[in-house]
Amino acid sequence: MKIEEKIYEIENSIYINWKKQPFRSDISLMTGLSGIPLFYYMLYLYSDEKKYLEYIEKIIEYIFEHINESDQKIGTTFSSGVSGIGFMLNILEKTGNFKNLDLEDNLLIIDEILLDTVDYFLSYIDNLEHKQKVEQIDFLHGVLGIAYYTLERFEKISEKNKIVSLFEKISEIIISDGQNAYDLRDVTEISESFQKTNLGLAHGHVSYILILIKFLEKFPQNLKVREALIESTNTILLFENDNDKSFCKFPSIAVNKKTAFYNIHLGWCYGDQSVSYALYKAGNLLKDDFLIDKSNQIALSTLKRNDIESALINKDRYDAGFCHGTASVAYNHCKWYKITKDKNFEDLYVKFTKETLLKAKYDDGLAGFMKYNGEGELVQAIGILDGITGIGVFLLDNILKEKSNFNWQSIFLLE
Repeated sequence: MKIEEKIYEIENSIYINWKKQPFRSDISLMTGLSGIPLFYYMLYLYSDEKKYLEYIEKIIEYIFEHINESDQKIGTTFSSGVSGIGFMLNILEKTGNFKNLDLEDNLLIIDEILLDTVDYFLSYIDNLEHKQKVEQIDFLHGVLGIAYYTLERFEKISEKNKIVSLFEKISEIIISDGQNAYDLRDVTEISESFQKTNLGLAHGHVSYILILIKFLEKFPQNLKVREALIESTNTILLFENDNDKSFCKFPSIAVNKKTAFYNIHLGWCYGDQSVSYALYKAGNLLKDDFLIDKSNQIALSTLKRNDIESALINKDRYDAGFCHGTASVAYNHCKWYKITKDKNFEDLYVKFTKETLLKAKYDDGLAGFMKYNGEGELVQAIGILDGITGIGVFLLDNILKEKSNFNWQSIFLLE
């Protein structure tokens, strides 16, 4: 099937299903309805059909209604709360095409809510143990996603000193986490009391690096945050696999490299592709040739993982979603092709895009797609992270190519 045909099949499935349960109950950015406006806007850019702007307005009106009238508590996190929803609204506000929705007025309300959350975080965080502090700065489920939102809203937020205080406190925790990993680097007997280090983009050091870079682009002289960025890159490198014959360079979560499990898939949430991209970005900001060279070496190593089994580990249980499926493997190869102009990356981008289309094979799927949930069961998913909205955005990016500068990938820290 051609990419364009599959995009419109996805569009039809979203149009039919988003108003139904269980999808209408989840208004979150990553797994719910708040990713859909980004898909529709890209489809508008591709087709120039204004009906997709109307579809966006209907969904956003429903999201506002749900927030204001539902008994369901809406949190503040990036994955499932108002910082993620606000991030999507801010992307759309910048297009200038949604004057009827008063997006900026709603964003100002979200700003206030999240600044209150920052105040609360700063009031209690020093009273927690290290492990709890690290849990609090998670990108998708903690305060780091809120911090990222404040950077995107930086020009509109008056209390800029509060943003600086937030990032400096997050930096303290990151530095402490790096020091913990260094202290445990030679341990061979693992205790449950040992703090594990998360190297991922969804929840760990890769996201720390990419968001600290965004802060340092605004505050290049901030030594505390700069120190945290360097500490985070050094922490990731502590875990590089010493076995040159292994196809996997980095674990997902581990105490140290001596006890780590290195059989990790490629894709967005964890793995060598996200590590290589973060080190590349850090190397550029820090003007560190070693990091840039290392990132290129890691990226080149992923070219050896050129089939489903080596890329995604389990050839019988994988999906097409952007979190850790074929779409994100393909997109990461596309990113590295743009960086290096190495045609081998482009070839794998094309190959895994085809693999993505081939996963639309389920009669009871949405546009033929299903995802594997945490229990290993196939289920329908509409979200931008785990479902057909994300697959649709990825496919639209493929056919729009350089014709659009719409920054959808910023929600994944991949801009």
